[in-house]
Amino acid sequence: MLLPGKKPLLTYLLQILHILTANLGAAQRALDAALSAGFREAGMVGVRSHGPKDPATPMVAVRSHGMAFESVIAYCQGDEIHPIIPEETLRYLLVLANARFTTNEERKARFVAKFTSSSTLPDPA
Repeated sequence: MLLPGKKPLLTYLLQILHILTANLGAAQRALDAALSAGFREAGMVGVRSHGPKDPATPMVAVRSHGMAFESVIAYCQGDEIHPIIPEETLRYLLVLANARFTTNEERKARFVAKFTSSSTLPDPA
């Protein structure tokens, strides 16, 4: 059920994974794995240490919003939903969304493989 005045949307959004790491070396390995797997907007925060008793524990954000999209596909009038795009266009949008799901699954698999293989290496820091 739609709320009054809301438009039906076809939306594809990606997850954001936050990884709290033990040190800068572990964070760099996680970030390298994310970037090389195709998560272009991945980044790291919290890299400053506040002294020997308060070492840095960086957070790595694994994300890629470049594949996200949103499209209005209908409008509501009262309790009725009225499509504003032809069925062929909706089918194309579904094909596009499914292709993006597949691409994202491939990226996630590459990230897991790279992250797990790099996490067994000694800490470079």
